[in-house]
Amino acid sequence: MISAALAVLQTDEQRKDLTDFYEKNKNRLYSIAFSKLHNREDAEDAVQETFLRIANKPERFFQISQNKRTAFADVIIRNIAVDMYKKNSAIEEVELTDIISAANQEPDFQENIFAMLSSDELIRCISELSPLQRDILELNVYQGLTIREMSQFLSISENVVRQRLYRARKSLRLYLENKESNNV
Repeated sequence: MISAALAVLQTDEQRKDLTDFYEKNKNRLYSIAFSKLHNREDAEDAVQETFLRIANKPERFFQISQNKRTAFADVIIRNIAVDMYKKNSAIEEVELTDIISAANQEPDFQENIFAMLSSDELIRCISELSPLQRDILELNVYQGLTIREMSQFLSISENVVRQRLYRARKSLRLYLENKESNNV
């Protein structure tokens, strides 16, 4: 199943690591894809595409610590499955210009939110986000990827990345507003 991905890798060590990772996580990744696509063949294609993306940028995957690789792969498979679902359902992309301009108005929002919330509160708030919002925040905050890097890595447009990031930040902002109003 992952032979095409293994062929792309340069070293035997990377091939062994990716093969081991595949064996440990293939069922889990398949389940994530199937839950979105409701089709066995499409879910298998999504798993294969996930490993191809990892193999095409091995430096990113192999630099991540072992315990974070599963979360990293989860982000990829969810985004692939969602993209496949959209293509299969012929859903058109929404007009994003208002969202993009609003997202660009607050570049320091992330720093402000971290200063206002304890780490436990931040974790609780992030865990309540939708998977797509949570994934984009994890890539941006924990992995330190830029919008362009997230776009390339997830094979989605920069506009879609901005939209997801905007919505995640908006959810965090609402959480803060609710917290402040409860403290009054």
